[in-house]
Amino acid sequence: MIGAGLNRLLGGFYVDLGQDHRDSVFLAGSGRAGTSWVSEIINYRGEYRYVFEPFHPGKVDVCKNFRSKQYLRPDDRREEYLEPARKVLTGALRSRWTDRFHRRFVARRRLIKDIRANLLLGWMRANFPGMPVILLLRHPCAVVASRLALGWKDNLSETVGQEELVEDFLRPMEPEIRGARDAFERHLFLWCIENYVPLRQFAPGEIHLAFYENFLARPEDEIRRLFSFLGRDFDERVYQ
Repeated sequence: MIGAGLNRLLGGFYVDLGQDHRDSVFLAGSGRAGTSWVSEIINYRGEYRYVFEPFHPGKVDVCKNFRSKQYLRPDDRREEYLEPARKVLTGALRSRWTDRFHRRFVARRRLIKDIRANLLLGWMRANFPGMPVILLLRHPCAVVASRLALGWKDNLSETVGQEELVEDFLRPMEPEIRGARDAFERHLFLWCIENYVPLRQFAPGEIHLAFYENFLARPEDEIRRLFSFLGRDFDERVYQ
């Protein structure tokens, strides 16, 4: 317990030399899709400042106005959302929650990992262009089974309560979504929504799609694709 507390305390002492949102890499994915694991792959050398789940409204004060699955249209220019996102993406945010796993004293780039931002990716691209974005996909049944095993509650009602989201993407399937019968179906619809929206918003090549199952079955190929997108080299240490 003492060691864990000391690590979290030391995680707050660092120098972030990257002052632009393009100095960040954004890793998005569903909860229980493997984003923590893939963030370790990306940051295996410890070169990035690791920013953990900054869009958690219950943990990060500057993001308290965001819903847990916030959707914003790309042309939304409200400062109540832009200002906190600007702090997150440019490295100005410092928080015991987001810095809890960061260990590097000096960093020039950031790796931002978040499971609540899938519906924000199109908005981020419009307002903070040029930032590399990775969307990690894992089989929906595996994601849902993992959530249920951990006793996660769904937030489907809050998510589909966003009228702009329904108007822009969900109207044709709204009756089926609202008719979800049990926890499995509700989590399954959440997975569909949070991945369907960014896949509709981004054209091929505008976002990097990574696949959890490929990291397991064909790690050499999947890691090579990932680092090629980031424009970075890697070595054998990544496989550890």
